[in-house]
Amino acid sequence: MLYNTHYKKKKTAIHSIHYYNERGEKVGVFSSYSLIISEINLLGITTKGVSIREIQNKVSQLSLDNYMKLNFEEDVDYFTLKKNQIKYSVLIHHLKELNYWLYDYNPNIMPKDIGFDYRLTK
Repeated sequence: MLYNTHYKKKKTAIHSIHYYNERGEKVGVFSSYSLIISEINLLGITTKGVSIREIQNKVSQLSLDNYMKLNFEEDVDYFTLKKNQIKYSVLIHHLKELNYWLYDYNPNIMPKDIGFDYRLTK
């Protein structure tokens, strides 16, 4: 059956996604810079001297690997993998918001790929 509808990207309520780290601190998309950097470092990703895009790529790869384990492997700890997926989602959205902020939320001055993503999410 054919449908005559346009694709609409699902929007994430980025203000509501969060997790609690090992120290019991609430980590969300708009958490402090130092808290986010410490969470990224805990993943084994070095943040010193690398671009935001490189960090995004590494976190995205971790998220993809986690997703594959969660959905396609057997005998896995579902709770831990689901918690990790939320953590990766928070970090990815934080890095996206940081990119948008660096360009004053103006898609006309953003690089094409960031501007394209910004237009899709807003």
